[in-house]
Amino acid sequence: MRCGQLGLIDPARKTSLFKQLSARGWRKNEPVRVHPESPALLAKLIEHRFGEGMAGYRRAADALGLPVFALATLAPLTKTKGLPSNS
Repeated sequence: MRCGQLGLIDPARKTSLFKQLSARGWRKNEPVRVHPESPALLAKLIEHRFGEGMAGYRRAADALGLPVFALATLAPLTKTKGLPSNS
């Protein structure tokens, strides 16, 4: 637990918090529904630096030494940006 590593709580409090998390089942399941996230900032940075659409991704991939498909996996383009969406 990060607050324990930073010395913000003592070991007894850390143990107590872990017991509470376990009792509530939160160590195995999230306490609330978590929707899938998709990266947005990397795609914006690529567009800003290398241009929009697939051509920009090709330039970025060349500059980074990555295959285009790997870059598109890390920062997916949407249908409006040049690649078909997964839906």
